[in-house]
Amino acid sequence: MTNAANKPNSIEELQRLYRPAGSEQERRAVCLRAIDEGIIYRDGPVSNVDQIFGTHFASELPAEGQVTKGMPIPFATQVSPTPRSDGRAEAVPYVGSYLAVDYDHAGKIRYYYLSNLHKGLSGPIVGRDAISVAELKRRYNDAKSDSERRDVALKAIDDGVIRTFGPVPVSVVDEIFGTNLASQLPAKNEVTRTGIVSFGAPGAGWFLAVEYTRERNIYSYYLTNIQK
Repeated sequence: MTNAANKPNSIEELQRLYRPAGSEQERRAVCLRAIDEGIIYRDGPVSNVDQIFGTHFASELPAEGQVTKGMPIPFATQVSPTPRSDGRAEAVPYVGSYLAVDYDHAGKIRYYYLSNLHKGLSGPIVGRDAISVAELKRRYNDAKSDSERRDVALKAIDDGVIRTFGPVPVSVVDEIFGTNLASQLPAKNEVTRTGIVSFGAPGAGWFLAVEYTRERNIYSYYLTNIQK
């Protein structure tokens, strides 16, 4: 993996791409590129995140020995709160996909992931025509690279095929990606279990983590390339 120290112009280039980006997918694509090119990486400086996305994590470090969760970086345009008659703004939920970053007192990134779950719920990108499970399966089987397989997972999430409400059976994940999560239920002492869909070699590269219940329903999910 190449880090930003070896590509001094990369952060500036990603800044230029991110700030005028007009859609959720374009902003997220900049984030994925930053991770793929090793500009955002475990133990890397969280200031790289700040420079690309305009956050201020490096100036808001936790106490020594602590790890903090930065506010999620949303890629979708958020709904503006509507002022109430009493002058207060009506609270509105976050929407769309985002990057979540954990960092320590030294300003080093400890963990990150992408998801579109907000308080356990997600929704498809507005205006998208839903894709079928059969078409997602075809695209996944035809994918030639880790990034192409990851893109199929993102498409499934963007179109609401993989989501938490419905409920949605984890067998949908199995059908798309050829896994067998539905036959590997949580043990009696587990409320949920997390299954992994690897897009490259097991234990390396990007993967989709899917948490599901004893009733075989999807409970949560996220994408990352950092193994815990």
